[in-house]
Amino acid sequence: MKNSPARTCLALAALAATLPACKTLEEREPPPKPLVGTRWEVILELPVNGEQPWIRMGDGRMEGYGGCNRINARYIRDTVGARAIAMGVISAGRRSCDESNLSAERRVVEVLQAVSSYSITADAMSMTGSAGTLRFRAVSDMAGGGIVDLANTRWVAVGMNAQKWLPTGNDREQLGNAPRLEFGGDGRVTGYTGCNNLNGTYKLSGDRLEMVVATTKRACAGPGGEFEGVLAGILIDSPRVSLNGRNIVITGAKGAKVEFQPTVER
Repeated sequence: MKNSPARTCLALAALAATLPACKTLEEREPPPKPLVGTRWEVILELPVNGEQPWIRMGDGRMEGYGGCNRINARYIRDTVGARAIAMGVISAGRRSCDESNLSAERRVVEVLQAVSSYSITADAMSMTGSAGTLRFRAVSDMAGGGIVDLANTRWVAVGMNAQKWLPTGNDREQLGNAPRLEFGGDGRVTGYTGCNNLNGTYKLSGDRLEMVVATTKRACAGPGGEFEGVLAGILIDSPRVSLNGRNIVITGAKGAKVEFQPTVER
């Protein structure tokens, strides 16, 4: 039986009516990232030097980096759906930094201290209060660097601030005088800074490395002394650890980096 022109037109109209719905499904935004547990990086008009400000919300506690110092505070929020939030008194360190970093940190803390609501769409978040609005983007804790397990590993330095200054390889004579770190399975760390021996304890939380160490007191010049100065500045404030192939990169709050390669197969 042949279709009449009227019936054909009705069928085409019905098909056309379904197309916008299909397009809507294809273009639907991904679900929002969770507030708790996500690392939220502040979106600044002018990025600061080194690590960018960020926060992470835990179970009733906020921690993060303001642009110069670590920050933390207690917080409460409405979990029913109103997306109301309030911060307790925000604590920050007392490091001195570039004025641009300090200015950014003051603004971040000022707005966070007064926030009253937040909203999340996909991987973007905004927090708003009487002091203004901060916008954030969700970022990976490891920034694509993989998961690092330091227990029972040994490392030798191969670079500083992206400059390769020591040939790679496992030559015993070469490694004997190179800066190195050895992490035990019991939370102990030993090593050599390029100038002095060190020993102490370490703790790796996510990608954050906390070390409490003591060193011998030699004074050194040259590459060894320079490396020791950079390493000491990095380790003082819970640096980030990430993977670069088989190597690890330890990055300080101001962006300084040291890179180590494993001395044995892992």
